[in-house]
Amino acid sequence: MRKSALWLTTAVVCVLGQAACTTSENAQTQSERMKMAGVESDWPVYGGDLSNTRYSASDQINAGNVQTLHLKWLFQTGVIGSFETTPVVEDGVMYITTPYNHLFAIDARTGEQLWSYEHKLSTTTLCCGPNNRGVALAGDKVYMATLDAALVAL
Repeated sequence: MRKSALWLTTAVVCVLGQAACTTSENAQTQSERMKMAGVESDWPVYGGDLSNTRYSASDQINAGNVQTLHLKWLFQTGVIGSFETTPVVEDGVMYITTPYNHLFAIDARTGEQLWSYEHKLSTTTLCCGPNNRGVALAGDKVYMATLDAALVAL
């Protein structure tokens, strides 16, 4: 078995410009409801919608203005390892997970950390590495499945 290269960098989440993310497909009515409610920047599930289309109906970024994008903010988690997660955004809060079961809530407009959580592992044996695959949002809860087969609701 070939060993993977060890990543020696701290993971970083960057936001460029002020692109808004909305959902598509049968979520067209959801997109319209979000716009009416003044929420145009949600990306509430992995892939953007339940069909995992990874599509944004936003027209804020296009071929005519893409060259003007610039770094808006940078957030460093302080966790070293490979990241295999997709952030989700709801009501202006970005939720990201890191290797070894860390979860961060970040103000998506400013990059300011709002809160964080670290799940202490009950085992040190990991079958497939320390990667966490993200969160799920439902109601007023943030859910994270952990490396030691727990489900955490925050």
